[in-house]
Amino acid sequence: MTDTLKEMKTNKGNNLYDLSMQHGVLVVFLRHFGCAFCREALHELGEQKKTLVKSGVKLVFVHMSDDETADLFFKKMGLGGIEHVSDIQSKYYSKFGLVKASFNQLFGLNNFIRGFTSGAFLGRYGIANIAGDAFQMPGVFAIAQGQIKSSFKHKLISDRPDYLQLVAAIHSRALNNRNINSAQGIVVVVSENENVETSLAETKATHSPV
Repeated sequence: MTDTLKEMKTNKGNNLYDLSMQHGVLVVFLRHFGCAFCREALHELGEQKKTLVKSGVKLVFVHMSDDETADLFFKKMGLGGIEHVSDIQSKYYSKFGLVKASFNQLFGLNNFIRGFTSGAFLGRYGIANIAGDAFQMPGVFAIAQGQIKSSFKHKLISDRPDYLQLVAAIHSRALNNRNINSAQGIVVVVSENENVETSLAETKATHSPV
């Protein structure tokens, strides 16, 4: 993982390993920019950005577009100037264990229910042209000192991670499982020395956005 983090350079020339040695980093692997749930996630993260900064955590996005397209998109979404990593071939998605979606993960009933009840499919975010691999699943990783401290890998494209709970793992050397909402399907590294990961629930999640 160290080599991968060093290889992942942002649009500002920083690699993720060095960033994680300076402060915690919340790395968000997005679906394509035309995805309504992707736009919804960006809106939520934009609202939480100040909280993340105050807690000493840097927000970095990984996407499947070129840097110029991404800069324009993030600016449009109110996240101008944000650091991001271009992964057009989605090789970093793969290295982080993010898979290609099945039919149900893309078109399952829960996604449509979430999309319409939240307004994501209608006027609020809408659906735009696909920019990237529409079958690529997203995910979120909290990283510090060159190690993944917690992660969330979407079961459905409409799943909604608890970003602040993911970040909490950065500030806690050994989280007690009871302090994590198991319904969120978050994975926390409970032993830094052994790099042991414990899955906190098989996403029974209320299948909300990202």
